[in-house]
Amino acid sequence: MKGLFSERGGWIKGALMKRIGFGAVIAAVLAIAIPLAVVKHPEASRGRFTPQIAVGDGHTLALTSTGRLYGWDRNDFGQLGNGGPLGGSFAFFGTPRPRLVSSNAVGRWIKLAAGDNHTLAIAVDGSLWAWGRNDYGQLGNGILTDRRWPIRIGHDTDWAAVAGGMLFSIALKRDGTLWGWGLDCIGQVGLGTESRLRSFVGPWDSTNRVTVPTQVGRDSDWVAIAAGGEHALALKTDGSLWGWGRNDLGQIGDGTFEHRNHPVRIGSDHDWAAVAAGGGQFGGHSAALKRDGSLWVWGNWQGRYTVQAGPPGVPARPPPAWVSRPMRIGADRDWMRVAAGDTYTVALKGDGTIWGVGADTTGQLPVSRTTSTADSTLIRVAEGRWVDIATSSVGLNEHYDSYGLSADGTLWAWSASPAFGRQESDWEMRIRYWCGKAGIKIWKVWPPRRHVPVKVLSLGIGPERPPAPQQAYAGWIGF
Repeated sequence: MKGLFSERGGWIKGALMKRIGFGAVIAAVLAIAIPLAVVKHPEASRGRFTPQIAVGDGHTLALTSTGRLYGWDRNDFGQLGNGGPLGGSFAFFGTPRPRLVSSNAVGRWIKLAAGDNHTLAIAVDGSLWAWGRNDYGQLGNGILTDRRWPIRIGHDTDWAAVAGGMLFSIALKRDGTLWGWGLDCIGQVGLGTESRLRSFVGPWDSTNRVTVPTQVGRDSDWVAIAAGGEHALALKTDGSLWGWGRNDLGQIGDGTFEHRNHPVRIGSDHDWAAVAAGGGQFGGHSAALKRDGSLWVWGNWQGRYTVQAGPPGVPARPPPAWVSRPMRIGADRDWMRVAAGDTYTVALKGDGTIWGVGADTTGQLPVSRTTSTADSTLIRVAEGRWVDIATSSVGLNEHYDSYGLSADGTLWAWSASPAFGRQESDWEMRIRYWCGKAGIKIWKVWPPRRHVPVKVLSLGIGPERPPAPQQAYAGWIGF
């Protein structure tokens, strides 16, 4: 793959990427009654992989169809995994062009996840790797030192799925067991620890750190996971929905506003198919799909409520009771995939179009205006044939980046933050940094917010095909 990126433009040359199909994957995810027995991913054995996107709090990673992993934007904690310098004046801005993440002993990746400032990935042999910020043990290697290269976590080779939250991580193994590690100050790891539950604005309780993967409960029938800012969601094989962690905005969905330090059942339905969790400066919310293709949200999904007092003279706005339970959005039954941001949701329909609902105050949903969508009004984000979506779901730095993967293998972005895979000259970064230090806003230098999708790179997905349904069981076909 030498020469895959242009030194000037920063674009992947799509012509160099091998075209693949998704037929085998689509057939697998459509089988609802898939058994728990997990085998090696057939595409990986043939050198083909499912393209994926993971978005953190200012950094993004993309997995190509060849199993190579690229990252861009923020790198102040080493979260890009390319050996970039930790700290320093310009580390916050990282690398505006996609760069190859250091390969490991295995050489290829099949699953990835981004926390706020750390990254997790599963290699083709089932081993777990992590890099980036680690002051609360969120990498899981038993120490508290940031890492700028991928490091292996333990010796197990049976990891199936990973998810990164704000300062914590969760994962599934092939045997259906659930594991968690990192900061557990509000129950987000799910171990049932009697933490000193705190308000969202720190300081975080450093005594509640779990520095190595620890099993959550004894159940072995978990099939899907999602991590938000400080809460997590999971599905079981029977289609039941569970949640734990922070809940002051109803983001867990159990009908209360009480924090939960262990998984609790959400409702009594047995037809949940996929979950997504978001959270950041304004608390967070959750979204999910049912097997009938319906879309559901709960928590602070409109960005209207906060449990913290705002600026002086601005009172807090506690949420009403109805946000603490799943609420259906629209009457359509053809939703295929869903991603949750801080206070907005992005979803993909069967016809390949992307839609959004929730707050759109700074361009999270690429429309010509900036406002919050009224009630449960859906906004059409993009036409075309899209096959996957991802959005920034954690963090405090107000990075609202969203990505769409087109059927032709190209990756597109829209954003409220300054850069997403865009080449930016050194002088631009220097001007932005020092003017920022002086409190001067240079709007002509700062890249504009993108209210329409713009192309970032090509992941080599191949010819146009319909999107694959995002079923809970999709996590089990990764090997």
